[in-house]
Amino acid sequence: MPARPQVDLGSATCVLLLLGTQSMAVAASDPAAVPVHPEAFRHANDPDDTQSINQALTNGERVQLAAGKKYYICSPLVLHSGQEFFGGAGTWIVACPNWYAINGSSPPHKKLIRNEHWDAVSIADSGLSVHDIGIDGSNLPAAVNGMIHGIGIRKSRDIVVYNIACERIGDCTAFQADEDYIVRDSLATGVTNAGFDNWEGPRNGTVRHTRTYCAKGSTGVMFTGTSTNLKATSGSNLTSEGNEVYGPCTAAIMFNNLSFGSSLRNIRSIDDRVDAQATGSYGIVIQGDVVAGEVINAIVSNTSTGQAISIRPERYPTGVATPSKIEVTGAVLTNDSTSSENVAPVTVFGSDNRIVNIRLHGGRYDYAIQTNDRLLHADGSIDPGTRGAIKIQPDPK
Repeated sequence: MPARPQVDLGSATCVLLLLGTQSMAVAASDPAAVPVHPEAFRHANDPDDTQSINQALTNGERVQLAAGKKYYICSPLVLHSGQEFFGGAGTWIVACPNWYAINGSSPPHKKLIRNEHWDAVSIADSGLSVHDIGIDGSNLPAAVNGMIHGIGIRKSRDIVVYNIACERIGDCTAFQADEDYIVRDSLATGVTNAGFDNWEGPRNGTVRHTRTYCAKGSTGVMFTGTSTNLKATSGSNLTSEGNEVYGPCTAAIMFNNLSFGSSLRNIRSIDDRVDAQATGSYGIVIQGDVVAGEVINAIVSNTSTGQAISIRPERYPTGVATPSKIEVTGAVLTNDSTSSENVAPVTVFGSDNRIVNIRLHGGRYDYAIQTNDRLLHADGSIDPGTRGAIKIQPDPK
């Protein structure tokens, strides 16, 4: 099948995405695309840009939105294999307020941007690239917002998403059952579920150099094994690197399972930075059947009554799943204070886990480390809590 031609819905030189007082500068787009504007596909006086953009996506291999323009969409934009979709300085995609009334509530229709074969049984799409676009969900009611993803890609491989900015939406990006992908250099503000979500058994996935400002109860970067219906699946080779997370997050960086029988293998958190801003939030969480992982050079501060690093079990009606072979190296934890007994800045449950060269200072806590492993290796510079450096807990049940 011959390649689709290049289609340009505008032009771009460089991008500066502004979210209130926050900004992120991003790289210039390839100027080689042929300019074609969405008006060429739009019906007269139509306030909804969905049809015109989707027509361009059907016609073109490279589709570029105009710089400095807001596009209002009332249904999902659909990407095809081998396609690049990008914008320019000040390009925004804005969701219509009556999204559910138009699209219903089926999962493929909860994505502002998605791949063509989102509901495929096996990998069906490949070679997708999305970059230099802002996504605004502020028109959506709060109850709806938590269920809608800015970019939702499923059953695809070879994906690159970068220089994306999201405002007030459920997830900025949601990758499901995908392989060989990267999300990088992007910004999420006011997300109600997760800034950068990876689930349903993702493989060979990386989230790098992103920034999340959490709404209360949300997550910054999350990797999980489970599927949408909590069916057990397995993910592997997953990396969170150089990400920054701020505010009242349930967890800033999380690797977990959510269903009994799901699992993750070979996970890494490298150079991640967390500032919980004095809330009762968690920093880096590894929970459930997570085997073989590293937390390297994490900096976590101001978790207040939460925990800086938590390696912990997940409990289900049918049993308990615990992490193993996790090594925390070179972590710096500051101003991590707690007020209730048996809560420590670091918890380590499971087997064959290690803490190496940790620096734990400036907190007010009962114990520095809480664990069920009497043989836990833990070294570094550790201020003991008011009751001791390490507390041994019973095995989880």
